[in-house]
Amino acid sequence: MAKKKKVVIVDQELTPTVLANFGKRKFPLIGVIILVIIFGAVIFYLPDISVLLDKYLPFLGITTPEGYYKEPSNNPSQKEEEETVIDEYQYTEDLAIEEKDFILNNFVLKENNILAIDINNKNSISLNLNDYNYYLQLYNSEKTLLQRIKFDDIIVNAKGRSTIEYNLNRTDIAYFTFFEITPDEYPAYIPNQNLDKEATLICTKDNRRINYLLNDNKLYAIEDIITVSNTDPNYANLYTNYQANMTIYNNIPGVTSTLNVEEGSLKFSTYINLNALGTNNVNEITYPKDTDAKIMNFELASKGYECK
Repeated sequence: MAKKKKVVIVDQELTPTVLANFGKRKFPLIGVIILVIIFGAVIFYLPDISVLLDKYLPFLGITTPEGYYKEPSNNPSQKEEEETVIDEYQYTEDLAIEEKDFILNNFVLKENNILAIDINNKNSISLNLNDYNYYLQLYNSEKTLLQRIKFDDIIVNAKGRSTIEYNLNRTDIAYFTFFEITPDEYPAYIPNQNLDKEATLICTKDNRRINYLLNDNKLYAIEDIITVSNTDPNYANLYTNYQANMTIYNNIPGVTSTLNVEEGSLKFSTYINLNALGTNNVNEITYPKDTDAKIMNFELASKGYECK
């Protein structure tokens, strides 16, 4: 497994406590010594006394005074702190990363900075990586993080195999890590806000720009803009596809989509009002209303977007 847990005991030093303030001595020395011995004995046997009180007071019709000494709790959650230990995998030809439900192998660095990986489903039911939150992290020989890739939008048939490919920023890979990162573990991120706490998280990749509109760092609307030059070899096919998508999107409550040709390029724009969208999902960059900015920032960065 790429993620292990180990228990770390929190050993906190006891805080000194003032038990009593003594004024002028009124007893002879022997009396003080006896008093200290009695006091020490009471402190030493206090846990046993507490147990006896718990056992016999109810029979006498006496309720336990609030705040009296109780046996220290043995609840591990109060004494233990979980520490995450992440495995590093050296990049070799025979590298295999095995998880509970699947195995990653055949790591191949291809031309044009493309990394190919096989995913082998170990189970007799289909595997949907959207049910997990796995990230592949790439490091160089100096243990510097080169890139983080989110494993989602991947479905592998029962006992089947699928090959996935990712574009890399750099190819000097020496190590991998592969483990789940929950949204609670994402680092906090707050774009620049105005006086009304409004902000826009802008994420761009190739010919796409996504504006996530925020209020108090919570998402309420999305602007998705795709621009394609008429010199693009796929221009005609893309125009047809976007035209079909525009018709579909405009039939979804809260969504307005337009397709325009201007200055030698097409512009496919979609505005998503999350207050009116409900539970509908428009496309892969749609997030629910009130999603924190850190979610989009972290996840889109792992998909090759630059966010700011």
